[in-house]
Amino acid sequence: MKIKKLIIAITGVALVFASCKKEEQIVNPKINPGIKNNISQLFKTNEDLLTQSFIVDASSYQYITTPTGASLTFAPNSFTTKSGQAVTGNVTIKLIEIYDKASMVLLNKPTNGKMSNGKISTLISAGEMKVTAHQAGQELKLKSGSTFSVRVPSSITGGYDAGMQLFDGEINNQDLVWEKVADTVRPKADTLGGFSYSWPDSSFGWTNIDKFISDPRPKTTIHVTVPAGYDKSNCAIFLAYKGENGLASFDVYDNATKKFTEHYGQIPIGLEVHFIFITEDNGQIKSEIHSTTIVANHVEAITNPQIISKSQLTTDILALP
Repeated sequence: MKIKKLIIAITGVALVFASCKKEEQIVNPKINPGIKNNISQLFKTNEDLLTQSFIVDASSYQYITTPTGASLTFAPNSFTTKSGQAVTGNVTIKLIEIYDKASMVLLNKPTNGKMSNGKISTLISAGEMKVTAHQAGQELKLKSGSTFSVRVPSSITGGYDAGMQLFDGEINNQDLVWEKVADTVRPKADTLGGFSYSWPDSSFGWTNIDKFISDPRPKTTIHVTVPAGYDKSNCAIFLAYKGENGLASFDVYDNATKKFTEHYGQIPIGLEVHFIFITEDNGQIKSEIHSTTIVANHVEAITNPQIISKSQLTTDILALP
């Protein structure tokens, strides 16, 4: 299922959030009998905390500016119900902005991008955003032929990069993968208050401003071992590139070998990276971070995750070189 297009913004602030569906709490006796471990609920709680709400009038032009400086513009009479009925009155716009690697980790929103050959490689992001519209508790859609406009100043994305393109988020077995939108709607520069990324969007959902990492060095697959009792149901592992705003995820767990892998074989040998492990035990976050250089057939061992506060984990991730 595809999480449709939306918008994006970026800042140097770390916030916390993620995921889409609630899952029931899971007791994993291999970790510790009685401890409730629910990494999905942690991500969902973080996403709820980060969600911003704006009230707009469906019958007139509406302009929203977020605290980061991103802006959205909605045309009159452009909202409908899911069944296609015209919407009048007040509409609630819900918005999530993701600005940095710490937020990507805590929302479980890595930057895995689908290439033209179908393989997955890491994207360098200028920011991710989700936009939805609601009335009386019901989610709305845009009227056929309507669009809303998005503008994200490059001053909050680390500077304008002409190589950036627009990607939509697609969920596959709960794993997020970004897929490039047609070049005709790729972000463009303007001079309204400085350069920015701007584009029209015809549907709601997740969108990402990205480009594929370019590295000519030979590539390799990577495996990660974890302590007994951990698997894909109760922890997440990410790979951050040194000096880049991108985040790969280890989205496959092999029950036979007891290892995680990114399994695409697109990580350059010699790349300086940070492995980030996160889990949740009985309401407390546990994490372990390793900084290292990738070698051929790399195997990284997570051995002793430690309890850490959300704020300290955010600080630690932001401090990574």
